Amino acid sequence: MKPTEITGLILAGGRGTRIGGRDKGLVNLHGVPLVSHVADRIRPHVEGLLVSCNRNETSYAKLGFDTVIDHTADFAGPLAGIDASVERVHTPCVFCCPCDMPFIPDDVVPRLHAALTPGRDVVYVHDGERAQPLVCLIRTRAIRSIRPYLDGGGRSVLGWMDDIAAAELRWQNAAGNDGPFVNLNRPEDFMP
Repeated sequence: MKPTEITGLILAGGRGTRIGGRDKGLVNLHGVPLVSHVADRIRPHVEGLLVSCNRNETSYAKLGFDTVIDHTADFAGPLAGIDASVERVHTPCVFCCPCDMPFIPDDVVPRLHAALTPGRDVVYVHDGERAQPLVCLIRTRAIRSIRPYLDGGGRSVLGWMDDIAAAELRWQNAAGNDGPFVNLNRPEDFMP
């Protein structure tokens, strides 16, 4: 799959409760917003980038990002952010990643693509210790199944993925606080 067949979607629509309500994608790490760290790592493998956010759209636009906003109110979770992207995506696949994973492997997109078999619509990473369902490659057509899942009260990303029989890509030696899939969640994670 060529980069022209994949849209990158960075998920930055959360409340940021563990960092005092700040918009995590805009928090600086080494003087650079988290969203930009993630974008730099995945940009070579995608046609374009979208940021799913529920506030600070102007700030993301100043950084050069197109944004999408949840169709539902009250920060309904990452599935709502993925669902919101469906009208803006014109590629066969969408690569999703949280904005708080600045060390995500440079080769995650091609490796997920290689693991996406014809009979599956989603493949996500397992870091050897736990599932990382928000690091995933989704066939765009499958996104349309999210809205009915949300309307039925579902919020679990893995629950939705189980419903559509997603595949798992095992990433060797990637678990732990210094692994490439670590989430930065606490104020001390951003200290030099």
